[in-house]
Amino acid sequence: MTTNATEPKILRPKNRVRYLKLIALFKIAKGVLLLVLGFSLLFLNARTGWLDAISDWAADEILLKHSKAVH
Repeated sequence: MTTNATEPKILRPKNRVRYLKLIALFKIAKGVLLLVLGFSLLFLNARTGWLDAISDWAADEILLKHSKAVH
């Protein structure tokens, strides 16, 4: 395979393999995290705690970005 001067460095064969491995590791870690969160929500008694924390976080994010500070 010939390398072209206009070809981005990330697409060259040696760098491409490294880049794809990094993406694969990220996707695997993301899947494991989602699996752990799903297991926690379904099988542990932490469901109400998780949902309360998520709803509080979402409310805080909405208030921070879309309204004035309330004193």
